[in-house]
Amino acid sequence: MADRVDGFIDLDAVPEEGAPLSDVVAFLLSPEARDLRPLLVDELVEGLDLLARDRLRRAYGALPSLAPRLPFIGSLPMPPMPPIPVPGKGFMAVADLVDALGPPLDAREGVYLQSAAALADAVAGEGGLPADVFSLARLLLNPTDQARELGAALGTASGDAASRAVVQEIADAVVDRLAQRQAGRLGVPVDSLFPGLGLARSVLLGGGGERGGELLGA
Repeated sequence: MADRVDGFIDLDAVPEEGAPLSDVVAFLLSPEARDLRPLLVDELVEGLDLLARDRLRRAYGALPSLAPRLPFIGSLPMPPMPPIPVPGKGFMAVADLVDALGPPLDAREGVYLQSAAALADAVAGEGGLPADVFSLARLLLNPTDQARELGAALGTASGDAASRAVVQEIADAVVDRLAQRQAGRLGVPVDSLFPGLGLARSVLLGGGGERGGELLGA
């Protein structure tokens, strides 16, 4: 583990390049890496946002291939897709919601996603995000489930080297930033889109929410 010297981190103790991801995550969640955890939050926010946008658009684009097929006739027309309820916006057509929550990645974001894919996929998992557009959209609109799943994934990736409170506080910080992005894209206040977000976070933390600044090094 790293040694702290006069408020700095001994970078010689950081896992070497090529170390297993579990070792890297375990180090970043350790007390010695407290000052680096805001960087971990930044990377997770950016990587998971790009990953979710990319998979949402891919899932929506794959819908025509899921249309029922009949022998000698081919694909039948897709039935109309039901709108999705969005707090603060009412019901939205699936296409409109996908365009709002999953704007296409530009060239820079595509390159960044490739570099961040290892971290994002390790946390979300190849099967960690729903495969269909409806489930994925609902997950993006449910920060309570996001925080719970991200906290569990971080705990697993760390090899249980970090305390649950630290893991969950990082997960909640990431989800809070993602929620702000999603609310901004939909043009509604975050409290309208995600009512009770603060209460849900305090329940997940078991009452430890006031320690958040400490845990993230703020």
